Amino acid sequence: MNLDVKQISQEIEKEFPLIERLRSEIGRVVFGQETMIDSLIVALLCNQHVLLEGVPG
Repeated sequence: MNLDVKQISQEIEKEFPLIERLRSEIGRVVFGQETMIDSLIVALLCNQHVLLEGVPG
């Protein structure tokens, strides 16, 4: 698989508004956990499992 960096950058820029909207919507429910939200989105985009731990609420 030979992926051109320019092509990858273009794909990321094309999808960036959707990802930012996703971050915003998750941030409306999950407060103060920006790093966790970013990790969650990466895991979802990579089709991986996510285990969320922490105090409810």
